[in-house]
Amino acid sequence: MIHLKEIDNHIFHLLDYLESIQNEDGGFDRKRIVSGFYKQEDWHHSHTNTHFDTAIPLIPLCFMNDSKSAKIVQNGINKIKKRNLDNFLWSWADSKPVPYCTDDTSFCSYVLEKNGFEIDNKNFLNEFIDENQHYLFFILPQKKSKNIRLLTYIKLLLQRKKILNSINFLDDQMVESDHEFSSTCINLLYLNRMESNIKVWEKIKMQFSSGNLDHTYYIDIYHSFYHYARLFYYGNHKDLLPETDRLDQYINQLYAGLGEISNSPRHILFANSLLFLDVSLESHSGLINKCMEMLTELDYKNHMVYYSSHNIRPLRSNEKKPFVYFGSSAINCSLYIEFLNIYRKRNFGLYYGNNS
Repeated sequence: MIHLKEIDNHIFHLLDYLESIQNEDGGFDRKRIVSGFYKQEDWHHSHTNTHFDTAIPLIPLCFMNDSKSAKIVQNGINKIKKRNLDNFLWSWADSKPVPYCTDDTSFCSYVLEKNGFEIDNKNFLNEFIDENQHYLFFILPQKKSKNIRLLTYIKLLLQRKKILNSINFLDDQMVESDHEFSSTCINLLYLNRMESNIKVWEKIKMQFSSGNLDHTYYIDIYHSFYHYARLFYYGNHKDLLPETDRLDQYINQLYAGLGEISNSPRHILFANSLLFLDVSLESHSGLINKCMEMLTELDYKNHMVYYSSHNIRPLRSNEKKPFVYFGSSAINCSLYIEFLNIYRKRNFGLYYGNNS
């Protein structure tokens, strides 16, 4: 078992590092790397820093009670509130033309809601559930909604034509009907259970039970497994817990693939997932020890792949474009903070900043 003082000491230094890389505007830098390149020096600064890449590292900090994490969150909120569509929708990049997205909006809205802000966009987001009970990625409405102001709708309508005529959509790098398991879990974490999304909850539980964890922009099954486990834990949705046999199958599958790719935060995503799902750690001490070893080796300062630039379908032009992956040390660092904070809660009953 990791001792409480050791946990708190690590979290203290991780928060120090996260604060040191936060920009003056409250955001965190987004990094990019092209497929086929795997060294840290191959990462480059992306052309734009996004609210999406700022909101992700803030989520674990919303479950702490100390001045430093609160300061980092408040600075991040200042960034999130600055660039959006009428304090209603968010996109994955500030560059144009880029569509507003359901998961970007849910990430940002969740952080704001956890810190006392009210964002009246939940009913509107639930309009982007497709016929198969997935949340669509892109917010490209075709008809007026009673859940959105007229002026905001006009802005979206004007944007729609530009988006669908952009190279990303013309070449099928992005498709209006895009969806995936992780994105749906992200949306449900923010939206919670509502009358209009009950079938979506039923669908993700069925997908998880059947082993159908599809991934498109989030790069592999480790992300899908993590987002489902996080929804189960932070949302306190105990009914999502799978049967023991199904969970054991996932765990064996994920262990088998841990070493297959570099630049992926697989170990820490997997460890966090097991903590979320309240799996007994006795038989997983090797994974926990590995994460602690990576922590002491300052792995959290490395940039790690979190999502990709486009889907895996053949492009309409038949041109072979390299995959561009995005991530950052801020996201990676926040996963280690989350690992320690959830471990602290499981073994000592309290989150960081709270003492018995």
